[in-house]
Amino acid sequence: MERIREAFERALAAALPPDLRPADIVLERPKSGDMGDLAFPCFRVAKAVGKNPAQLAQELAGAVAVEGGELVAAGPYLNLKLRPEARAQA
Repeated sequence: MERIREAFERALAAALPPDLRPADIVLERPKSGDMGDLAFPCFRVAKAVGKNPAQLAQELAGAVAVEGGELVAAGPYLNLKLRPEARAQA
């Protein structure tokens, strides 16, 4: 799972403005497993770039890709849902 977490963080860093600090990219576990395997709360980054968190999550869902998973915007969160085979490997 650590490899997937790192890939998600790298993909986000590549899609976000380069002046953001890596500390602004904080991943967490969604409260419900139905929402995905990892979540990126967009609040801090959205404030830094002057956007609505839900809008930023939507934009990132279309701009970021993580092998083995699907990214879904859920309000101000960008959720990574792993495919079963990727979850099994993790």
